[in-house]
Amino acid sequence: MTHVDRDGLIWRTGFACLSLIFFAGSISAGVVIEPNIVYANLSDSQSKTIDSALKSAINSAKPECWVKSAGLIYMKRRPPGITDELIRRALLQSSPSAKRSLSMALLSYRDDEVSGFDGVVAYADKPVPRFVSMTAKTLAITSQQIADVRNSKDVELAFCAVKPDVVRSP
Repeated sequence: MTHVDRDGLIWRTGFACLSLIFFAGSISAGVVIEPNIVYANLSDSQSKTIDSALKSAINSAKPECWVKSAGLIYMKRRPPGITDELIRRALLQSSPSAKRSLSMALLSYRDDEVSGFDGVVAYADKPVPRFVSMTAKTLAITSQQIADVRNSKDVELAFCAVKPDVVRSP
């Protein structure tokens, strides 16, 4: 049996439900909500205060800009080839060749947990405490000063301001 709805769309009874279920399933399939990020602490003092404040912000009951279990932040483990020196040259010195190399290393990395990274976020304390990030593919660099590195809310707001966009394919 064929029905015409008020918008003039034709539906076949029995087929419509199956089509809607398939269509709704395909909308959510392959959607990437949060980015996969590599984090680096480029501080000369290698202060862990900022690292613990960032972990606290991300793992809080209601993170400001992070959906829990939707993306990954590699803080301790670092993919091969993504060194502090490469990140420093790409983010702090804005070297075009370093940015391209970093982007390729981020996008091509694969392991059991992740299939590519969307960007990198680094903490630098000179000349002022700040987060600096780069989004892979676009090579866009963003920086945000951190008001107080001991305050997890200030750290979280600065992180939210530089969080890379999702650029990898679902």
